[in-house]
Amino acid sequence: MNEKPRIVIVGPVPPPVGGVETYTSIMLNSDIKERFDILHCNITKGRPKQTQGKFDLGNIIWAFRHFKRLKDSIKKHQPALVYMPISSTRSGFMRDSVLIRIVKKARRLLVGHVHGGDFDNLYNSANTAKKKHIVSVLNMCDMLVLLGSRWETFLREVGVTKPIRIAPATIREELYEAGIKVKRNCEQPERVVVLFVGQIGKRKGVFDILE
Repeated sequence: MNEKPRIVIVGPVPPPVGGVETYTSIMLNSDIKERFDILHCNITKGRPKQTQGKFDLGNIIWAFRHFKRLKDSIKKHQPALVYMPISSTRSGFMRDSVLIRIVKKARRLLVGHVHGGDFDNLYNSANTAKKKHIVSVLNMCDMLVLLGSRWETFLREVGVTKPIRIAPATIREELYEAGIKVKRNCEQPERVVVLFVGQIGKRKGVFDILE
């Protein structure tokens, strides 16, 4: 192809700062632009972070704004593929299910990225009809990106059949490369002790990163 394939990246950007916002910003500023014609459909809400996942009037209004924004973006730019995050909160998933239908109605390839580390809670708290709905929405995607292999096992068990790729949440590659180039003049101790304050678990793909 003489021209770069066009991709619409759907996602929020800071402020406020959050995992999905940071990931979207990294993608938009990465070298992916060298391989693809990247366009951004901004679904940032002008609301505080603590309103995330709440089913209230403010979020409903913003959701309809985002529906129109995505429709207009696809109609104007005619992308080959759409990438979008998929929320693991009930209200967020309801919004994202509509966004997914908009993409598929336009007959575009879709990559859905499940960022949440508690997607099983969304599924397990749902009744039978809603569980079927969740699985059917995920199966609308042409490919799913998950935080860790734990989630691939879980989604396969509940009936998701579409291709899956694992992409654990981690630091930017250029930060890692810059860090390993640092040279210290002091002597290195035989044993280095590191104190990590936080959660270590399979939900965010930590063990996939270590492996």
